[in-house]
Amino acid sequence: MTTEQNKKTSKMNQSQKGKKGFQKVDENVKLTERYSYKMTKAELSTLNNYCKSNGLSKAEVIRTALKDFYKANGVTIQSNETINPNQLTID
Repeated sequence: MTTEQNKKTSKMNQSQKGKKGFQKVDENVKLTERYSYKMTKAELSTLNNYCKSNGLSKAEVIRTALKDFYKANGVTIQSNETINPNQLTID
């Protein structure tokens, strides 16, 4: 594996390199839900071609499209984040 490949981080993997033990991931960042829907062959072909030519995953394209849709329509994503003041934050 080259150093260039080592620098790339996956959106699925939120862990930090070199840090030992279990690393807690914020609930708002963790990808836990799946959604499946049907599309036409033309839509799938277009999506596959776009992803291949831009080096993106289908999930990245769909997430970006949803964020753009929300932004254009004034929709805010509600966070379930609760900050425990007794929790120690180590950076």
